[in-house]
Order: sequence, then C-alpha cells, then structure tokens
Amino acid sequence: QFITENAGKAEIKGLELEVAGLLTDSWELGGNFAWLDAEYTEFTGTPAATGNSDFSGNPLRQAPEYSVYVYTQYTINLASTGSIAAKVDYSYQDDMFFDPDVNPITVAPGYSLWNARLAWTSADGTYEFAGWIKNIGDKDYVHHTFSQRGSRIAFARFGDPRNYGVTFTYNFSR
Repeated sequence: QFITENAGKAEIKGLELEVAGLLTDSWELGGNFAWLDAEYTEFTGTPAATGNSDFSGNPLRQAPEYSVYVYTQYTINLASTGSIAAKVDYSYQDDMFFDPDVNPITVAPGYSLWNARLAWTSADGTYEFAGWIKNIGDKDYVHHTFSQRGSRIAFARFGDPRNYGVTFTYNFSR
C-alpha cells in the first residue's frame, strides 16, 4: 500500500546562480549552482517507521540541498563544411529523501556524473551528426525510491548506466 498525503505547510528558500561565457571565439564555459532549503513547517500524517506522525522541520521530499552543473565546449569552425563541437559536462546532486519522515531506507545518496558529446553541424545549420556518451564512469545511483511508510520496505529506481549512441538531427526551419 502506497500512501499519498498533502502536507499542511512548507517553507522553501533557495538561491540559483547560472553563468555562461565565451573565453575565446571557440571556447565556451558555463554552469549553474543551486542551494535549496525546503522543509515542512506543518505536517502531521500517517505514522512513520519510528511511530512519530509529526514531520514538521523535516526536509521536503525530492529536494536536494545542493546541485551543481558545469560544462565546457570547444567549437572548431570548418568554414564552408560546417563546424565540429566537443562538449564535456559534469553534474552533482546532493542527498535527497523520498518520505517526509526522513527514513534512511528512502534516501537517494548524492552522486555525480560525467557526460561527453562530439558533433558536426553543417554550415547552414540544417544537419547535425553527433556521438555521445552519458554516465561515463558507469556510476550506480538511485534516481527515485518508493516506500511503504510505517514499514521497512523500499523499492529503488536506479539511474541509467553508461550509455552511448549517435544522433542525427534535421532542422526543417532552415
């Protein structure tokens, strides 16, 4: 049995900073940082595994305190034959809970991922061929958990393992 309840009240504060810039005509660097302070200020619900049913002061579910994303991309202009762009990015997401009682079996531990992409784009922007790899380090990470609150049972959904592929894009608006 999965239980869905509405919280009485919550308070959410945060800050997000995003930057992007060209270091040269060909080299782009950017990213963002987010800090989130999200907690229930009034929430009495179904008793937790501890027997307590007052979740006030606990963090909101799926609300990591910190997250970071940075990337660098280098583009080589090939004049009349288009351009080649190489991009590498890194992301980090802090721990997050999936139940209001902050039961340890429902925590998704913080994790970081690396991705890369290499693409050729035609000079007029109509075609793009790209090769990419996601989760380069083949990191195991919990993407979501489902629990039966009040019990010791939780089910985790893991994020994608390392995967790679090619993509062809045709832009009809050119």
